Amino acid sequence: MNMTRDMVNLNRICKMSLLFLTICLMMPISAKGNDGYGTLHTDCVPYARLECAQLDSFLRQYIVPLAKRNNYDINKDRLTIDFIDLKYERTNDTVYVVEVEAYLNVKRRLLDAYALEINKGFKLYGTVIDDVRFIIRCKPDCPFVHEGGGRSICYSGYDGIMADGSIAFGINDNTARWGFCIIKSHEKEELQYVRLCDWGLSWIRDLHPREYIPGYWRMEPLSDEKHASMQRRYILEKRMALPPDTVVSPLILNRKR
Repeated sequence: MNMTRDMVNLNRICKMSLLFLTICLMMPISAKGNDGYGTLHTDCVPYARLECAQLDSFLRQYIVPLAKRNNYDINKDRLTIDFIDLKYERTNDTVYVVEVEAYLNVKRRLLDAYALEINKGFKLYGTVIDDVRFIIRCKPDCPFVHEGGGRSICYSGYDGIMADGSIAFGINDNTARWGFCIIKSHEKEELQYVRLCDWGLSWIRDLHPREYIPGYWRMEPLSDEKHASMQRRYILEKRMALPPDTVVSPLILNRKR
């Protein structure tokens, strides 16, 4: 009887051990201490120089101070310089479109976040301005970006799926985007500020617009004719389906470093 009881207990222990092993094998393998996200990865992109003096000046005067004042996270707070694949050839110059975006608390790995753009032929680079890191997204023939130095800039992030099945991209409204045009000719290069699309960036929430909008000044009273012209421009901009809370400004940034 004792032998039979021992065999039953042994069989029960074996079954419990197998069940425990099965549960362990079914659990996703993830980096230790990752708060429930997937596997932690480090993605590196080549270093590149930004060759646009006025855009560099805007970043140094506005974006870099915002990042430093808010103790930005070098991995999760993504600052991006995005050269849109769009340009207008005119008689004496060419107009390029560029956007600067601050997107905070992004947990997704870098190469996953930009997989669609990479598949469309865009290149990813990294650059450093006054100790603040920026991601550059552009086509290989972009005249304002030059790879060099043999260095890399690396970002850490989790793979695309969290433990609860949602996307580890930090989907939130803690972001803003500054839009510009670069007018380039043989004689000169001029950066024109177009608009700010603010979806709720915490860095600028309590600031006066002059601290984050280039060329901002206190508006003087407008005549009825000028006011009507501004209203027509405002309605036109709204019809272009701009995102909510968009700040539109016709002001021009024309500063030298």
